[in-house]
Amino acid sequence: MAAVFLITFLVIWFGFFREPEVVAPRLPSQASEFERVEIDFSLLESSDLRELGPFEAISQFKGEIGRENPFLPY
Repeated sequence: MAAVFLITFLVIWFGFFREPEVVAPRLPSQASEFERVEIDFSLLESSDLRELGPFEAISQFKGEIGRENPFLPY
């Protein structure tokens, strides 16, 4: 019984009453710390992408559309 009380007390203490740690964001001190990002646009010129076309138009729904109030029971 005492073990259950102790574990419950520790969970509540460390979970709710402890002050959260404040972590300052780390900023690069020099511009050389930034990585250079290079984008390869040659992928957009590939033959696989050129063969793709737009989606076909979706036709309108024909027939009866559901119930007027779908929330009413049957």
